[in-house]
Amino acid sequence: MRYTASSQGKRAPVAGWIALAVLTAFFVSAGWASAGTLTLEGSTMLSPLEKKWVRGFEKDHRTPGFRIISSGSGTGIRKVGDANVEIGASDLFMTARMKRKYPALVSIPVAISGVIVLFNLPEMRPNETLNLNGQVLSDIYQGKIRFWNDPAIRSLNPGEHLPNRKIVPVHRVDPSGTTFVMTDYLSKASTEWSDRMGRDTFFHNLPGIGVRGSRTLIETLRRTPGSLGYAGLSWASQCGCPFAALQNRDGFFVKPSPSSFRSAALAAFTRPDFPYGFNRSIVWDIPGKEAYPAANFEYFLVNKKTDAETMRSIRTFLLWILGPGQNPAYTEKNGFASLPWPRSSGSLSRILRQLLRGNGFQVVSPG
Repeated sequence: MRYTASSQGKRAPVAGWIALAVLTAFFVSAGWASAGTLTLEGSTMLSPLEKKWVRGFEKDHRTPGFRIISSGSGTGIRKVGDANVEIGASDLFMTARMKRKYPALVSIPVAISGVIVLFNLPEMRPNETLNLNGQVLSDIYQGKIRFWNDPAIRSLNPGEHLPNRKIVPVHRVDPSGTTFVMTDYLSKASTEWSDRMGRDTFFHNLPGIGVRGSRTLIETLRRTPGSLGYAGLSWASQCGCPFAALQNRDGFFVKPSPSSFRSAALAAFTRPDFPYGFNRSIVWDIPGKEAYPAANFEYFLVNKKTDAETMRSIRTFLLWILGPGQNPAYTEKNGFASLPWPRSSGSLSRILRQLLRGNGFQVVSPG
């Protein structure tokens, strides 16, 4: 079957498939290795898409099996860095500190997602939305804005009837890539948040309800009137709560969708220093009317010290994900955007070549 990737909701030309063939030519052709089960551990945001990918991959490949563990991005990085799992899944990029701690890890972008701000206001219909920005969200999570009809929220939503209901902020307390992206957005949009709180994988001593995992956060929002929280689109869509439109760098309020995620990410792959400049999962600095400001890249992390037989299996799986796995039937149907084929093919090949260092495979010239 032939797959092509989408571009802003439209089908991409067949060049995207040709690009995959060029990418694959960098490697020695090999089937699935006889290694044991591959464990994917980490991001709770990415786990729904991982399950779909695994089912799709297993239709066309004889595999030893997969195990998916949704323990949070921080745990996924630690586990693959310590060689306890084969693939780590992360919403957050490898910071300089992480790279020093785990120098053998390679990050491979596999999809584009975004952190959604959603809220439970019984006075609003599920298809309604509110405009919010980083400063207002910063003040909500610090307890400075306590009611939904606060003047700061009203000023962003003229004509909207907002209730005199107390805001109940909900946040993650486990190491979370979703929290990392959320706090990165707040740090970029609010100087006060950047100075006092900064970017991190969890919130520090803030008011509201602390929970572990995306599933628990969604369940808490669903049963708590007045609450506000954040999650990936695939999880947020299960809540039945309205989504906020977030203000981006150029001042536009943008609703979350695979299309707005993709708009924000397109420029990252065309940087001349890629992949060396590919060190941010947040794309706040990307301009554009349709660019969602809390979009991020999803990563699979692989340890270059993995034995050759297991690496062979990992590589086969990765090449499938970067090709057929980018079909919108997998990505967009599960709340993600596909990587921007075909313009990303050369950049991704440079990242994948790093996986060949330290194991038994050789790069094959495309010529």
